Amino acid sequence: MKKPHWILLIALGTLMATAAMNPTLAQEKPAPSATTEPAVAAPAAAPAPTKAAVCDLFVILKNYDRGNDLKKELKARIDKITAEGDKRGKEITKIQDTLEELKPGSKEYDAQLNKMTQLTIDRQAFLNYQDELAKRETYRYTKEVYQDVLDAVEKVAKERGYQLVLFKESANLTSRTYDELLEQIARRKVLYSDPSLEITDDVLKRLNRDYAVKKGNP
Repeated sequence: MKKPHWILLIALGTLMATAAMNPTLAQEKPAPSATTEPAVAAPAAAPAPTKAAVCDLFVILKNYDRGNDLKKELKARIDKITAEGDKRGKEITKIQDTLEELKPGSKEYDAQLNKMTQLTIDRQAFLNYQDELAKRETYRYTKEVYQDVLDAVEKVAKERGYQLVLFKESANLTSRTYDELLEQIARRKVLYSDPSLEITDDVLKRLNRDYAVKKGNP
């Protein structure tokens, strides 16, 4: 059975009156028009500033105990090679003096000349061989010492909260000529740093302490 028209009219009137008192019930939220400005996203948080330190590599290499010990070992070896070369050189010189007293073309002369030639070749070969060995050892020592420094720099930097460590050269300009001065200026990486950023002493102390422990002399 259909409801009377008057009931529908009353229901419709009630709904309209309610909508008039509370517009949010009568309409949906309108879509933003073309002229509505887009919402501005909140700015991202700024990254924390990078903490940097400086370190004088030359000072460390000059005063690192292990590096100095390796230099002494290498110098002792070079001195030994030089002494052996001088010894062989004296033997050659003696034969040269003997040749001056012999008649050129004689059997004894030719024999001494051949001996001197062989000794000269052997001496030069010995020196070349030892020089190559010394170069290899110098390369290996330098690489190991440099790696020691890098490891120590990393440890100190992490302990003190630094994310970046720069190579700081000595502030003293030791050049003697204009060209040397320009070259030294061009190589300079750090023009100024606050003393509080200096970690050279800390790195050097750690290196020498760790090396003393390895040697068994803590």
